[in-house]
Amino acid sequence: MIMKLFLLLLLVLVLLTMAAGWYMARFACRRKKNVPDYWTHPEALPPVYKHIREEDRPETLAGREFLLTHAEPPVYITSRDGLKLQGHYIPAEGEYKDNPKGIYLQVHGYRSHPLCDFPGCVMDMHNDGYGLFQIDNRALGGSEGTYITFGILERYDTVDW
Repeated sequence: MIMKLFLLLLLVLVLLTMAAGWYMARFACRRKKNVPDYWTHPEALPPVYKHIREEDRPETLAGREFLLTHAEPPVYITSRDGLKLQGHYIPAEGEYKDNPKGIYLQVHGYRSHPLCDFPGCVMDMHNDGYGLFQIDNRALGGSEGTYITFGILERYDTVDW
């Protein structure tokens, strides 16, 4: 009797663990619905993050505006598994327009967007004569995809860019 009860309890725990794992995998990896591409809907951008110091917020907002006004039309590639991925190039200006010092490839973080992660630093890089290329990772922003793979497939996407 005790052994049957133990096995039943063990089965319930295994099933609960599997259900919780399935839920967490869907929660963590699946593309969120109704999140717009901020490049085409900048009015939906979240406010500047609370952890940014008050004195740095104007520079961050200016960086956002700079990115939105200086980005060229989107560039697209097809990933190795057939998804259409989106990127945006901001060319160098002034004396570096035809011959930039280099191009920064900027890859945003988990469930984020280039307009949220990089506005505080883009002006310095751009003013130093660098072009900026910002990609939307799979399943985020203007890129296709249903699942974030935490680098398993994104590493190939980055190499392809």
